[in-house]
Amino acid sequence: MKISFLTRFIAFWKGHKIVELYSSKNQRTYTTVAEKDEKGRLVCRIPRFAKDWEYIDIILLPNGKLEFPEEKLNDGGLDQWK
Repeated sequence: MKISFLTRFIAFWKGHKIVELYSSKNQRTYTTVAEKDEKGRLVCRIPRFAKDWEYIDIILLPNGKLEFPEEKLNDGGLDQWK
């Protein structure tokens, strides 16, 4: 997924960060925008299709790992970020 220059500029202007999520399941990277939540953690939202389109939240841990607030989402194959 590509992030446009305008999206990158707006993310930078708002203090967000452009990150890449990595899936070891299919060896692909996904670029997305992460923002800080009220606790100061980086959180990103990505679309997911399961009967209906929905967005899931992923918490980016400082050690490069991911945390999924909803336990059922751990099987998506995403496991790292940079």
